[in-house]
Order: sequence, then structure tokens, then C-alpha cells
Amino acid sequence: DVVTDNNLLRQRYENNELGGANLLMVTTSAQGVELSLPSGVPLKVLEQNRTVTVNASGGDFTTVQDAISYAQSVVRPQNAKLIIEVDDGTWNIPTTLSAGVTGNNFLVTGKNTYAKSLTSIQSSSGAAGAWTLVLNLNNVANIAVNDYVVIDTTSGGALPSYIRGVFKIAAVDAINSRITVTSTHKASTAPSGAVIGTATILKTIFNFTGGGTGFEVWDASFLAIADVALVGTAGGDGISVQDLSRLLCTGVVGLVGWRNGLLVIESGNAVIGNLSVSGCTTAGTSAANCSSINIYHGNLCGNVTGSITDRTSNMTMGGNSTVSGNTTGIYAKNNSFF
Repeated sequence: DVVTDNNLLRQRYENNELGGANLLMVTTSAQGVELSLPSGVPLKVLEQNRTVTVNASGGDFTTVQDAISYAQSVVRPQNAKLIIEVDDGTWNIPTTLSAGVTGNNFLVTGKNTYAKSLTSIQSSSGAAGAWTLVLNLNNVANIAVNDYVVIDTTSGGALPSYIRGVFKIAAVDAINSRITVTSTHKASTAPSGAVIGTATILKTIFNFTGGGTGFEVWDASFLAIADVALVGTAGGDGISVQDLSRLLCTGVVGLVGWRNGLLVIESGNAVIGNLSVSGCTTAGTSAANCSSINIYHGNLCGNVTGSITDRTSNMTMGGNSTVSGNTTGIYAKNNSFF
């Protein structure tokens, strides 16, 4: 037992037999305590909510990997939350990040997002699967090249659903309040004209450079993620949830350039608040082997397949969601449904 309240300790254990158990530590420290298990593995006991920061300087950690390693070593009651807040910028991550410690749970969140308004589409060039679009916004304050933008809830103009999704910002025009984005939408005609909508600027970017999967959540673990863009390659999946594990996405999350943006298998479960997935070579989302994905609001745009469900799995989307500009939109098979 880990006893975190001195009064409880005195009332329950003082001068009492502990049934052969040894009392290891009593603490009221807000940072928790560190114990050494017989194997020599460090074990930290977190007593209350704690936020740790990742920053190039001045934070608790200087790399995302170190913060995740810390989270894996922390034991806490269900009412003690551990939040990893990652500063603005592009974080190059060479390895897969794992939440695969049984019963582990923590939240990874970006530091800042900025809400803008799309006011129209200035111009477009390119072709199906490789568009360049110049977008007019209400303002471009706090926007920089290499940020990512989620365009959503569009209307008006021509083909407004074709600009929904998550896009890398290639240029910023501060004088005219314009940004230039690249799009993998596979339609042969680009959106144009007086298209309006919302534009959420994601400032925290996880750029996975190792060629494999981004996050792995396995062995009955739980991961929450918010307000980040995860960028990768066709060699891995953006987030892989498996073996009775769970994923919660809050805020706004973007997945770009993966094999599968979100893969949920082996009785895994994902609950999504707002997710946009673009540029994936297999599917935006994929659920298989008795798994489920539930998206309150999302955009699956510019992928080879928007969504795949297979082998007694299910996928639900609602809240003005969009599946657009994929080679195949929705594919459900083997007793599965969308």
C-alpha cells in the first residue's frame, strides 16, 4: 500500500499489525516520492495533479522522449492527473513513443493554438493529390511557416468541403493576411472563391523522423492527447492503439503523412473530440479485430482510403464531419460497420 495521508496513516496503522507488509514511505510532497523497487527500477508515486513541461530551456524536460519516460515511471491514483505540456515548435522525434505500461495514463498536450477565420480562397495551383492553395484569413498573428492549420466547418464559394482537413503552412503573407498550404486532396478540381470557415493553428508539431509509428498505446493502457499535429511517413502509423488500450483525443489533433493516421486493433477503443487526418497512404483511420473508433467531429481528407473497419469492428462519425478527397471514402468488411 502507498499511504499518502499522515492522519490516515496514524488512524489506520499506528501500533497495528500490517499483516507482514512493510510500510515504505509516507509523504505530503506535491511532487510525489521516488522509491527503489527490489529490481532497482525507480518508482515515483504522484499524490496530486501535476503538469510537467517540455521546453528547449527552462522546462522540466528538454525532449518529448524524456517526458514520456518519466510518465511511464509514475504510479498514481485515478484522481491524480499527469499532464505533459509541450512548448510551441517542431519537435523532431527519432523513435516511437510508448504508453505501454499496464494501467498507465497521462495527457500529452500542445501549449498554444490560435483560432482564425477563413474568409476566402485567393488562388490555387497544382493537380489532384498535390494542390497548393493560398487562403485569406482574418489575420495572421502568431502564425509561422511550418505550423499546421486545421480548416473546418466550411461553406460558401465553390467546393467548400474540399478545403477541410489538416495542412502544413508553407508561406505566410503578413501584409495581405494570407497563408499558403499544401493539400493532398485527390479531386481534380480545387475549391475556390468566397469559402468561409474556421482555421485552427497548431503550434506544437511532433515530427517523427525514425520512419516508424508515432505513439503506441498497448497492454491495457490509456493515452490522452490534445492540440498537436503528429507528422510521419508511410512506414508507420500515427497512433496505434491495441490490446484493450484506449485513446482520448481532446482539443484539436492533426495526423499527417502516415500509413494509417489512427490504427485501433485487438479490442482497442478510441474516443475523439476533433480529429483531422490527411495524406495517409493506407487509411485515415483503421479499426480491426473487435475494436471501435468514435469521432464526435472529424475530417478524413486526402488519404488513399478515408476509413477502414474490418473483422467485427465499428467506426462512428458525427457533428458535421467530412470524408472527402480520398481515393476510396469508406470501406467496411467482415461483419464491421461505419
